[in-house]
Amino acid sequence: MPRRLIDIIPLDALRVFEACARLMSFTAAANEMSVTQAAVSRRIKNLEALLNVQLFRRHGKRLSMTPGGKRLYKRVQTALEYLASEIEDISQDHGENLETISISAGYSISQLWLAKKLKAFACDHPDINIRFNTSEGIANLSSSKNEVVLMYAPEESQDWNTFFLHAEKLIPMASPSYFEDLGVTKAFKQLSPSDLVQFDFFDYRKSTVNAVTFREWYRNTVGTDLPVRPKFIFSTYPMAVDSAVRGEGIILGCKEMLVDFLKDGRLVELGTDVLETGFSYYVCIPCDTVVEDHIEMLVDYLLTQKAS
Repeated sequence: MPRRLIDIIPLDALRVFEACARLMSFTAAANEMSVTQAAVSRRIKNLEALLNVQLFRRHGKRLSMTPGGKRLYKRVQTALEYLASEIEDISQDHGENLETISISAGYSISQLWLAKKLKAFACDHPDINIRFNTSEGIANLSSSKNEVVLMYAPEESQDWNTFFLHAEKLIPMASPSYFEDLGVTKAFKQLSPSDLVQFDFFDYRKSTVNAVTFREWYRNTVGTDLPVRPKFIFSTYPMAVDSAVRGEGIILGCKEMLVDFLKDGRLVELGTDVLETGFSYYVCIPCDTVVEDHIEMLVDYLLTQKAS
């Protein structure tokens, strides 16, 4: 099997290239790395020879980068920054060799449900580090190098080892204080969709084509278009939830995602009409990932939390 270029390029050459590109000076790069300018020039020439690409244009003492040099600089800078971060983390472990788990999820479930669960898990397992990333969309999540991903999808994926977390069930919700301020005495569960149209609705900007607005919820549950116009359309779902918790209006709530808000009374369900969107949340592990004990512990923990 032929060797890749990366297998024969010295890491030191890439470090020298990054310094030259960042400082746009062989002399400054040499001073920063405590080597001679001649040594820097040799490394750059050797790197250009290996790549068969000119990386810099020399204009006397001035430098400029070629298109190939600019492309390589972006990649090398990112790779070295990532490596530097990993080295710092390992060094700060002070020899404890802590296990690390990278987990990623969408913004809404991250802020409203997952972050609290991960904090509790980390407190119970101080020997495990959690790297928590947020992203949006299946493409972004599946292209990441995370070991655990919370996926929002209509069905299980063949490319992942998937574990069902909960289905998306949407029902109108509000803070009890919202109705107290309006003097509404009707029981929350007795409020019908036609009752609710007189109140203030909060929607949020759809981040995916699968997000459901209040108009769509009415169309699917009642079977007709009622005159539903949101008072506000927030840029994110958590912002709409925060406003509802403050007693300012009604949101469409995912029951399982907002279970903590329902348990402590910050939000209550309105009526009994529930829309099952056909989408669910799954805890996923890439098929090519070796499932080590600490990863399995986190997955098992999240699955036990789906109803709490």
